[in-house]
Amino acid sequence: MNDLMYNNISEIENLFSNKKVAIFDLDGTIADTESLHWEAYNELLEPYGVTLQKEHIQKYIGHSEVQIYKMIHEDFNMHFDEEKFFKDRINKFLKLVQKKNLKPFPFIIEFLKKYKDSCSFMIVTSQIPTVVNNLLSFWNFDEYFSVQNRFFCHDGVYKKSEIYRNVAKYIGIESITPDEVILFEDSPHYIQEAKKVGISVVGIEHRYNASTLTSCDAILTSEFQNKKIDMNIMYRRIKQEDKEQINDLYMKLLNNHGSNVGMGYRISRLGL
Repeated sequence: MNDLMYNNISEIENLFSNKKVAIFDLDGTIADTESLHWEAYNELLEPYGVTLQKEHIQKYIGHSEVQIYKMIHEDFNMHFDEEKFFKDRINKFLKLVQKKNLKPFPFIIEFLKKYKDSCSFMIVTSQIPTVVNNLLSFWNFDEYFSVQNRFFCHDGVYKKSEIYRNVAKYIGIESITPDEVILFEDSPHYIQEAKKVGISVVGIEHRYNASTLTSCDAILTSEFQNKKIDMNIMYRRIKQEDKEQINDLYMKLLNNHGSNVGMGYRISRLGL
């Protein structure tokens, strides 16, 4: 099995050649919002003596705010005023976004610019409208994602799997078939749901879902902060090795260096 590494979207144009619709998850997919979300969670949970570790975060990713609260209550046998916690957490998160000037991943910007005239873009996310709309405005992304093409799955009104099965209905374009749709997503569960109906998937790998993405047509790896090791070079050195060896080395580097591992961008073409 070969692992093919690329630096940008343009080097996998064949994957997008016939696509008419591109669906984007938000958190952890368009930008490294996950880190700031969990930072906000942990700041607010500190008075309760609770700190969410990586194993908790990995379990919570992809769930709505309400679902995460329920999981926290069950995991730590504790309770808090959910309405107040919700307001405080969202405010803290949005302040962190501005304070740290959070930017979208470069490969996402590249894709949006390159395909804005040939693809219709959708946001399909478990995140709430306030956060999504604030982020898209902060990034000047309103031109890419019209209000009618933003679907919020946090309260059960929309379901991601239902949208994947009926893209033409939700996007308002007749005769769209699954092979004309591409999804950018970081949740293994929703990646599998999209693949079930024949949608091409680009998985977005980051520190919280490393080595958990399967069934993707390609994987884009987000760039970890504070680069110390050029992972592109490391992958090229072992690109003839099998997937398991690559992932083993990757996890050892993460365990030894944490956020000091600089990922660059990686695309793994799986099943080759």
